[in-house]
Formats: sequence, structure tokens, C-alpha cells
Amino acid sequence: MNSCGGCKRFIGNEPAVYANRQLYHPPHLQCKVCNHRIEAGQTYAINEGIIECRQCLLERHAPKCYGCNGVIESRFVKAMHRRWHPNCFKCVGCGCTIESDWLNEASMGSMHRLCYWAFVRDTQIVQTSAIK
Repeated sequence: MNSCGGCKRFIGNEPAVYANRQLYHPPHLQCKVCNHRIEAGQTYAINEGIIECRQCLLERHAPKCYGCNGVIESRFVKAMHRRWHPNCFKCVGCGCTIESDWLNEASMGSMHRLCYWAFVRDTQIVQTSAIK
């Protein structure tokens, strides 16, 4: 019998969508997490037998950025055993995005190499001045 996976009513000659080994009336194909309707052409996934829209799938299963805790969908920077959006991986010295030539100062965080050496130089000048 061809019954709708959503409303359980019979599907006759009316339009139907096939998903997760079941037929659905088009308005009844919904994400089981957020209950939003999955429109024709919209991406969805079957995860452990549950139909999930793309947004719920990403929110629940995709890696998160260490900087902003947002979902990482594509490109990312892997540093210090963590994942970051490229725009979230920033120098603690100047606040600019780190693209290359950086180091991790354990007590402070990630820094451009030049920012680190400027910090070391400025710290030594302050300590030397304090001694006099």
C-alpha cells in the first residue's frame, strides 16, 4: 500500500516524493529535527534513519570553529589541534587574520612572528627601564 510517511494517508495518483524508502505527499516531507518542510531540490540527509535538513545536519554534526563556535562548512585552518574559520584565526598582538608565519606563545596565544618579536622587544625595554 502506498501511504504517506508523514500523514499515513493513501497516495493515489497525486504527486509524491520518495525519501528514506517511503513515499511522502510533498508538503509532508519534513526535517525530523526542526520540522521545517523540505522543498523540492533542497538538500537533506538520512542520518540514522532520520530525515534531516542541511542546516540541522550541519548544526548537529559538522565541526565547530574554536574562535566563534560557528559551523565549519568548507575551508578551515587547523592549528593547535583545533579548527578555525580562516577569518577567526587571529593574532593576539595585532588582531589581524593569521595566514602564515605564526607561532603559538603558550601564555598568550597565536601571534604573527613579527608581533611576537615586537612584544618581546617592548617587554624587555619596559623591564630594563624599571630596573634603573
